[in-house]
Amino acid sequence: MTSEIVEPELERVKLSLAEENLLEQIRNYISRLEPLLHEIEGVMDDLFKQKFESARTRIAKVYEDLKSVYETRLSLTRYASKVATSIANGFYYMSLVESLTLVTDYMHRLSLDLTILCSSRLSLSESLAIYIQNAVGQMREYLSSVREMLLYLIENPSKVSRVSTFAEKKFYDILQVLKNLYESLEYEKQEPMLLDTITTLTSLAYSLRDLGEKTVWIYIVRAP
Repeated sequence: MTSEIVEPELERVKLSLAEENLLEQIRNYISRLEPLLHEIEGVMDDLFKQKFESARTRIAKVYEDLKSVYETRLSLTRYASKVATSIANGFYYMSLVESLTLVTDYMHRLSLDLTILCSSRLSLSESLAIYIQNAVGQMREYLSSVREMLLYLIENPSKVSRVSTFAEKKFYDILQVLKNLYESLEYEKQEPMLLDTITTLTSLAYSLRDLGEKTVWIYIVRAP
């Protein structure tokens, strides 16, 4: 009889295999997005240096890679839908996956905006290019911190709080860069395609924040 008794405390904190697998799939998905943001940083550098062909080649690669990511997203969302009803706090996981799909959609939209920007051969001022580069770089670091939190949810939940604090600070750094970016537009030619790019960039920032917050939610609902 003793062997059939399940320790309530142990059972409560232990991840089911399905839950652990889902977290791993989400982490792997995020790891495919991070290098694309890094590539977009390179696009902005090329645009500032007026290396338009190089910028077009880079953004075309980002676009093609995102098409592959969308295929992965399909399998991820279907798996999440399948296991969500059988794991603890399945609703929170579905909400997290939904936020991740939104991040991907804004990255796709940003790639389209930059494709148009590259084709227009629009010259960017140094300050504008640096602000956009910095914003994208900060977003990449924020996404990396989300991936780290997801790892700690499995390996060491006590570290999630520390990483979430770093992520929160990083988000406010992003907001400051975006504020500087909008203020710099006062001295720039108001090109509609440039404004579209910056608007998409801002939407991407808030979708990343949503992703990070929902990761913290999972930590909170699973906490002893």
